[in-house]
Amino acid sequence: MTGKQALINASALLGRVEMRGAEPDIAMLSNGMTALNCIYADLHGLCSKGEFEPLFTLDDKICLPENVLNDCFVYGVAYMLSEADEDFEKMNRFCKLYNNKRAKCGDVGTIKDSIFEGCDLYV
Repeated sequence: MTGKQALINASALLGRVEMRGAEPDIAMLSNGMTALNCIYADLHGLCSKGEFEPLFTLDDKICLPENVLNDCFVYGVAYMLSEADEDFEKMNRFCKLYNNKRAKCGDVGTIKDSIFEGCDLYV
């Protein structure tokens, strides 16, 4: 998925249609690139071990797992765009959705048992 496609998907979630078939305006580009890179950096830290490289154009490819892109990333972008628009109702809705979806994206790996057996603290 490219940055432009992510913005189109996020705009559709917000009920906007200005990006379909038309070039976005300067404000949308500025807010869009900021939203894309904020959410990309956040999810990159959860899903990848490599160094983060931000998007520089809307045609840059977002390197995250496909399920994270489709199920989480666009909700985060929608959250950031609604925050920039000061649409607090949508911002709260998409913030909750993004955080719930984000919680499922982390690399769980190995979990160390932290319950002490034979502990004599309660003797």
